[in-house]
Amino acid sequence: TSGGSVKIREPRTFAGKSSDVEPFLREVESAIKLQAGMRNATSAMKAEYLLHFCSNDGVVDSWIRGCRASDPLWDSDYAKLQAALRKRFADSDLEAKMIHKLENLRQSGAADHYSNLFEDYRQYVNWSEEYACRRYVQGLKEEIQTLLINVRPKPKTLADYIPLVVEIDNDLHNIHLAAKRSESKKAYSTSSNSARSGSNSSKPSHSSSSSSAPSAPSASTSSNDVVPMEV
Repeated sequence: TSGGSVKIREPRTFAGKSSDVEPFLREVESAIKLQAGMRNATSAMKAEYLLHFCSNDGVVDSWIRGCRASDPLWDSDYAKLQAALRKRFADSDLEAKMIHKLENLRQSGAADHYSNLFEDYRQYVNWSEEYACRRYVQGLKEEIQTLLINVRPKPKTLADYIPLVVEIDNDLHNIHLAAKRSESKKAYSTSSNSARSGSNSSKPSHSSSSSSAPSAPSASTSSNDVVPMEV
């Protein structure tokens, strides 16, 4: 904030993509509500604000020009402009497609990735917060679902659920990593001990050596070998 004013993130520029229709309209509505200067705006002012964020070239610009040519007052009614934009650019089957994606969405990796996908698809469907939370939990890994059973009080919104789930998932990830490191150390220790044991058993033992020292020659000699002394 600066000087008591709130910095508003402007809506995206709408270029005619069907999947952007609802997010774009929501962003425009949110920006209008948050701007002090727009709170008492007329319908025509709101419509003008919406059109300001429509692409000024391509199919959207052509559509706007055609509508204005056929009805000069076409863009003076904010609600009618929203309805016209939906009718022209929105995918009539988009909600059904997104519901199908949500119902088949399952967490297979990190919880934050799953949560981002769920929120992205959910913005196109008209689900209550309670039902959206239930579907969100059903798509989580069983290990996380089990841990959520004892959570009290229960989160009531996705905005409450997601940070909790991401934190649990991160904790589980760290626990699993620690367990893997511990197993690796044990395996290495066992392998090293086995190697040392094998090396020791292969060396000859000095205490059990059975080799005999060579026997000294006998001091006695045969009488036949005696040489007579000369006198």
